[in-house]
Amino acid sequence: MFFPRIFNYKLPAIISSTFLFLFPLLVLAQSHKVEGFVFESGTRKPISEANVFSGSFRTITNENGYFFFSIREGTQDILISHIGFDTLRQIVQIKSDTLFNFYITKREGVLEEVTVTAGKSALEETSPGIVRLSKKELKSMPAFMGQHDPLKALQKIPGIGNSGEGNSGLFVRGGTSGQNLVMLNQAVIYNPSHFLGFFSVFNPDAIEQMQLYKSGMPVEYGGRLSSVLAVESGRNIQDSLHMSGNISPLSGNLHLSLPLTKNWSAAVSARKTFMNHTIWPLLEKMNLSSNFFKKINYDFYDFNLTSNAQLGKNDRLAFSFYSGKDDFGFSIGDFGIGNTMDWSNKAASVSWNKLISNKISMEHSLIRSAYKFNFGLVQEKLDAGIASEIKDHGYKGSLNFYAGRHKLKLGLEFIDHQFIPNTPAVRSAGVDMDYGSPNIYSAGELAFYLGDEFKFNSRLTLYGGLRFTRYKPKKQLAGTQDENVQVNHAEEAVIYQYAEPRLTLHYQLSEDEVFKASLSRNIQPVHMISVTAVNFPSDFWMPSVKGLPPARGMQFSAGYYRNFSSRKYESYIDFYYKKMDKLVEFSGGLMNLIDNLEIEDYLFSGGGNAYGSEISVKKNAGRLTGWMGYTLSWSNRSFPEINDGKRFPAKYDRRHDLSLTAIYHCSPKLSLSASFVYASGHAYTRPVSRYVISGSVVNEYGPFNGARMPAYHRADIGADYILSQTNKAKSTLTFSVYNLYSRQNPIYTFFMAEGSLEEHKVSIYPKSVSLLPILPCISWSYYIK
Repeated sequence: MFFPRIFNYKLPAIISSTFLFLFPLLVLAQSHKVEGFVFESGTRKPISEANVFSGSFRTITNENGYFFFSIREGTQDILISHIGFDTLRQIVQIKSDTLFNFYITKREGVLEEVTVTAGKSALEETSPGIVRLSKKELKSMPAFMGQHDPLKALQKIPGIGNSGEGNSGLFVRGGTSGQNLVMLNQAVIYNPSHFLGFFSVFNPDAIEQMQLYKSGMPVEYGGRLSSVLAVESGRNIQDSLHMSGNISPLSGNLHLSLPLTKNWSAAVSARKTFMNHTIWPLLEKMNLSSNFFKKINYDFYDFNLTSNAQLGKNDRLAFSFYSGKDDFGFSIGDFGIGNTMDWSNKAASVSWNKLISNKISMEHSLIRSAYKFNFGLVQEKLDAGIASEIKDHGYKGSLNFYAGRHKLKLGLEFIDHQFIPNTPAVRSAGVDMDYGSPNIYSAGELAFYLGDEFKFNSRLTLYGGLRFTRYKPKKQLAGTQDENVQVNHAEEAVIYQYAEPRLTLHYQLSEDEVFKASLSRNIQPVHMISVTAVNFPSDFWMPSVKGLPPARGMQFSAGYYRNFSSRKYESYIDFYYKKMDKLVEFSGGLMNLIDNLEIEDYLFSGGGNAYGSEISVKKNAGRLTGWMGYTLSWSNRSFPEINDGKRFPAKYDRRHDLSLTAIYHCSPKLSLSASFVYASGHAYTRPVSRYVISGSVVNEYGPFNGARMPAYHRADIGADYILSQTNKAKSTLTFSVYNLYSRQNPIYTFFMAEGSLEEHKVSIYPKSVSLLPILPCISWSYYIK
């Protein structure tokens, strides 16, 4: 079956018993409130994230276009605004609880003043650590190598560390990339990056919006220590054909959405890179490629399919499927070593959303995720490889309802995990080596949660929630690679049960000032094991098993948020402190995995902390828009087996991280952009001396992670020119320059030895490996409807 039983519980029984138990909460008393819906005039599509104002009070519509607030009796002036729609102002009489339907009209023409803003500002968000990014905002940002990549845009947000060259991972508030829960339409993406950091797996034409929680995570999200990134495709049902795309020397992209019936539409997106035919031959011909990596080959593709259907007046069905794969190969200098890597992600989900009443909605989703990674090494007569794999199947259900001043959400999740961390395959001199059966780990994850956003008054809002998880791991030993042979189960492991409380405070100091704070406990039952210091996707995942408990974290965050000139400027300063325990480090290297280790026996356990401050200033309107983000941070680790038990900086501990972005709209057709990023060098362990003993070279290393890579900095510029634009079509030419002053930012440093052992004259010197010089790029994008 596609979705197996988990923990031997029957899914329908759990759903029915849980919702029957919680359903009486729906009858909580309600009084003195105004509620309603905001629709698009003509199409009656619900408008989410519309701002609803009444005096000093401000709220926002949900995904169903619904809003509510308490208000005094009498004559009231209600204002509804949304970017892309004409502002609606309506005077109403309030005598008792009242329900309204408002219809707003889509805005036509070009605004006199360019405005770049979301439907909800940082001031209005309850959580102090949330970042929302819509497709429209993403398209307004500077293009990176001709692409408006979502993860590259997020890396410019304070608190998200710049990971450097060759890596588009997110390192949030001192955490690792494996401590982020990344989802596409609720299905987990275990590796969201394509190689070199040029692209993420998220095709900008295939997504509608993304939400990143650096702190104050809602209770519906769990299983990670650092952050949650929820990426969603559009759920609107298209009423006409739309086509868009982008082509450049690096890649090509095509997106097509079309109506199938009046109440059913589908969208498909495909993207592929051309780097094997453009960038690598060009760099080699110009002698600008790496002097360490030779004969680089790289290719990737990704594919998205979504479909949305209106089943009835109050029922919607959404389907999503993603598939992507990377192929990478290179040789290392003159050592006669060849490497190959390929990795792939698959994610699918089916969601049913039902609006039970104007106050109650529910959603049920079936999800599936899969990730594979293969590493190969060829040297003379040795051909070795390591493969790892993850598969998830699961169910998620939630119920949303409004009761008085309460906005409640409750739900449950089932996830069935299967991990195959390392499967070695070695051929030496034409003989296949036998390393026994692969290690297979499975785990069942069951979670219940309840969250409540309670508005005490027009100034104070509190969000509280509790998530309870039961995690049952199990190790298996596969007696054969034949799928038809039954798997023999090893002894049962322990069961982990834990609670994750969440609390967030939002206090309105004035119309343009807000204080926010959050406190949360997070548990992570899956561990990403890093096996190299290089930014290659060679890491693998392990579940918590006996002797390897889940990682634990506690985070506190507090910030002051201030808007100026009617939201023309937004700013904030945020402080955070994070305490982590039961973190893991692998004591071996990538090639050690060929021995098919009992991996849990080669893991160190320790703890750490991270703290710092973030400052952001953003200009939303006018010809010149842009933002500045700065992070001052510390991230430390402590392991009894490492560095003699002394505290040491984490690999991606960067003291300073600065990002500057500016966009100048010269005319309705031409806009110019520029960005600059700076980050302190990340930590690594440096050899301090070498000795020749009995003819062998012995290395002596300094303090663990006691050295620093050179600081990372880079400038990019770009220009967008609209070639033609009508109500039905748009054509845009984009020119960009990556690494404007050709900074040689290293991806790692190794140490070369020269001289003669016989003469006892050996000199050691560091050598940095960098990949990319200055790279100009031109791309053409189009939109047709």
